[in-house]
Amino acid sequence: MNLNWISDICAEVSVLGVPTKLKEIEFKGDLRITLEPLITDVPIVGNISICFLEPPFIDFNFDGAGAIVNAPGVEQGIKKAIGSVMESMLVLPKRIDIPLTDKLTCDIKFR
Repeated sequence: MNLNWISDICAEVSVLGVPTKLKEIEFKGDLRITLEPLITDVPIVGNISICFLEPPFIDFNFDGAGAIVNAPGVEQGIKKAIGSVMESMLVLPKRIDIPLTDKLTCDIKFR
Protein backbone atom coordinates (compact mmCIF):
# COMPACT_ATOMS: atom_id res chain seq x y z
CA MET A 1 0.00 0.00 0.00
CA ASN A 2 1.40 3.40 -0.92
CA LEU A 3 1.02 5.63 2.14
CA ASN A 4 1.04 9.39 1.53
CA TRP A 5 0.07 11.37 4.63
CA ILE A 6 0.27 15.17 4.68
CA SER A 7 -0.93 16.89 7.83
CA ASP A 8 -1.55 20.49 8.79
CA ILE A 9 -1.10 19.55 12.46
CA CYS A 10 0.59 21.99 14.80
CA ALA A 11 1.93 20.21 17.91
CA GLU A 12 3.81 21.83 20.75
CA VAL A 13 6.95 19.86 21.59
CA SER A 14 10.17 20.40 23.52
CA VAL A 15 13.47 20.09 21.63
CA LEU A 16 16.49 20.05 23.94
CA GLY A 17 14.38 21.81 26.56
CA VAL A 18 13.25 24.56 24.18
CA PRO A 19 9.48 24.72 23.58
CA THR A 20 8.66 24.78 19.89
CA LYS A 21 5.91 23.89 17.44
CA LEU A 22 6.08 20.98 15.01
CA LYS A 23 4.16 21.78 11.81
CA GLU A 24 3.36 20.48 8.35
CA ILE A 25 4.24 16.82 8.82
CA GLU A 26 4.57 14.79 5.61
CA PHE A 27 5.03 11.04 5.53
CA LYS A 28 5.40 8.85 2.38
CA GLY A 29 6.30 5.21 1.88
CA ASP A 30 5.30 1.73 0.78
CA LEU A 31 3.51 0.13 3.71
CA ARG A 32 2.92 -3.59 4.07
CA ILE A 33 -0.02 -4.74 6.21
CA THR A 34 -0.32 -8.46 6.92
CA LEU A 35 -3.44 -9.95 8.49
CA GLU A 36 -2.66 -13.38 9.95
CA PRO A 37 -3.37 -15.99 11.18
CA LEU A 38 -6.95 -16.56 10.13
CA ILE A 39 -9.08 -17.70 13.07
CA THR A 40 -12.64 -18.99 13.37
CA ASP A 41 -13.84 -16.32 15.82
CA VAL A 42 -14.39 -12.60 15.36
CA PRO A 43 -12.23 -10.56 14.45
CA ILE A 44 -11.40 -13.30 11.85
CA VAL A 45 -7.63 -12.57 12.03
CA GLY A 46 -5.48 -12.90 15.11
CA ASN A 47 -2.79 -10.33 14.37
CA ILE A 48 -1.97 -7.31 12.21
CA SER A 49 1.69 -6.86 11.18
CA ILE A 50 2.80 -3.47 9.85
CA CYS A 51 6.13 -2.58 8.22
CA PHE A 52 7.62 -0.45 5.45
CA LEU A 53 9.28 -2.05 2.44
CA GLU A 54 11.88 0.76 2.29
CA PRO A 55 12.68 3.65 4.63
CA PRO A 56 9.80 6.18 4.45
CA PHE A 57 10.21 9.81 3.43
CA ILE A 58 9.58 12.11 6.41
CA ASP A 59 9.38 15.91 6.31
CA PHE A 60 8.26 18.51 8.85
CA ASN A 61 8.95 22.08 9.95
CA PHE A 62 9.61 23.70 13.30
CA ASP A 63 8.10 27.05 14.24
CA GLY A 64 8.39 29.43 17.15
CA ALA A 65 11.50 29.32 19.34
CA GLY A 66 12.60 26.09 17.67
CA ALA A 67 12.65 27.63 14.17
CA ILE A 68 16.43 27.82 14.49
CA VAL A 69 16.35 24.04 14.00
CA ASN A 70 15.28 24.70 10.40
CA ALA A 71 18.87 25.74 9.65
CA PRO A 72 20.15 23.50 6.82
CA GLY A 73 22.69 21.37 8.74
CA VAL A 74 20.64 21.02 11.91
CA GLU A 75 17.40 20.20 10.13
CA GLN A 76 18.98 17.45 8.01
CA GLY A 77 20.67 15.94 11.08
CA ILE A 78 17.37 15.73 12.98
CA LYS A 79 15.52 14.25 10.00
CA LYS A 80 18.32 11.72 9.45
CA ALA A 81 18.18 10.66 13.11
CA ILE A 82 14.39 10.22 12.99
CA GLY A 83 14.68 8.27 9.73
CA SER A 84 17.32 6.02 11.29
CA VAL A 85 15.06 5.23 14.25
CA MET A 86 12.12 4.55 11.91
CA GLU A 87 14.27 2.25 9.79
CA SER A 88 15.51 0.31 12.81
CA MET A 89 11.94 -0.32 14.01
CA LEU A 90 9.63 -0.39 10.98
CA VAL A 91 11.49 -1.37 7.79
CA LEU A 92 11.58 -5.02 6.71
CA PRO A 93 12.58 -7.34 8.32
CA LYS A 94 11.46 -5.30 11.37
CA ARG A 95 7.74 -4.83 11.94
CA ILE A 96 5.04 -4.02 14.50
CA ASP A 97 2.70 -6.83 15.50
CA ILE A 98 -0.69 -5.82 16.88
CA PRO A 99 -2.59 -8.78 18.36
CA LEU A 100 -6.37 -8.70 17.93
CA THR A 101 -7.16 -11.59 20.25
CA ASP A 102 -5.98 -12.79 23.66
CA LYS A 103 -5.60 -16.32 22.32
CA LEU A 104 -2.32 -15.50 20.53
CA THR A 105 -0.47 -12.90 22.62
CA CYS A 106 -1.24 -9.91 24.83
CA ASP A 107 1.13 -7.12 23.73
CA ILE A 108 1.97 -5.00 20.72
CA LYS A 109 5.46 -6.14 19.68
CA PHE A 110 8.28 -4.61 17.69
CA ARG A 111 10.35 -7.37 16.13
